[in-house]
Amino acid sequence: MNPLIKMFFNSFDIKFLLICFLISCSMLAQSVKFTLEGKVIDSQTGEPILLVNVYLAQTTLGSATDANGNFKIPDVPGSLYSLVASAIGYEPQIVSIDLRKSINKFITIKLTPKTYELEEVDIRAREDVNWKKQLELFKKLFFGDNDFAIYCEIKDPYHINFNENNTLFTANTSRPILIRNNALGYEIECILRFFQHNKLKRNTTFSIFPKFREIISADKDSMDFFIENRQKAYIGSTTHLLSSLAEGRFRYRDEGFILKLDSGPVGKSEEIVKKDSVNNIFYLNFKGCITVQYWNSGLRTSSKICLKYGSTEFSADGYLMFPGEFEISGAMAKEGVATQLPRFLEIWNYSN
Repeated sequence: MNPLIKMFFNSFDIKFLLICFLISCSMLAQSVKFTLEGKVIDSQTGEPILLVNVYLAQTTLGSATDANGNFKIPDVPGSLYSLVASAIGYEPQIVSIDLRKSINKFITIKLTPKTYELEEVDIRAREDVNWKKQLELFKKLFFGDNDFAIYCEIKDPYHINFNENNTLFTANTSRPILIRNNALGYEIECILRFFQHNKLKRNTTFSIFPKFREIISADKDSMDFFIENRQKAYIGSTTHLLSSLAEGRFRYRDEGFILKLDSGPVGKSEEIVKKDSVNNIFYLNFKGCITVQYWNSGLRTSSKICLKYGSTEFSADGYLMFPGEFEISGAMAKEGVATQLPRFLEIWNYSN
């Protein structure tokens, strides 16, 4: 064989094998599941703590500690998480966990006993007209301005405290907030770290760490109702947009999104998304704000996403990782807790 031809085929083989290797690595990275193990102990005595609720926020994945304080969460997709440990009599602990680089993780969590409890609303508050009005306002802002909010209820809300003046309305509690979403079919346990509504600016900000548990019904009509509403909650949402941007190039346009910067229309996702291919990390990256229009499935909405620092990380499955780094207005700002779905819900490609 001619040496030049032989060199060409050898070069082609190497490139072909390299491409196949990279594709295989990418597919493997997406399919590999991780195991998270650990132990929860008392920070003062070092003794293990039994029945601590340990879970990965925004998911259905979690476990309870055994008599030795040990927990194990199997089959976890590789991503960045907030790991929450919550137990009666202790301050909740939240730890950032990166499960993208190694197959198994072991972590020790130290819980601090509560030295005081926030003053909880007692039985008399059930007749407190002002507190009831504040609760209704909290639910309206917390659940969001959407069709699913009326299907949500807070179980035993009397531990939630409210403070209000001419400018701010805030809420706090020392216990998890238990929510039943009868539209999407989930029971949600939320650690509320921060809640504030600015009356002058008319904006609401809050930080929560929710755990989802699916409501299983033997009634097929009820399950169909849940699935249909989950689809409606996903279509045109922030999660829908970001997951389509993670797929690259023009996928977001195929899904029904139109994006515009101050400088003009966005042509392909790579213009506003940076990807760390080694660690499968994505970043929204643009100056100022981007206008998001969604036209598909009979739905037309308009929203705006503004980045405070010009860049913020999001996951391949469409979750913004650091809420303090961006502001959202318009239709997407109405989503709220009532439209929240757990990560890794594998039932759809809605736009098709």
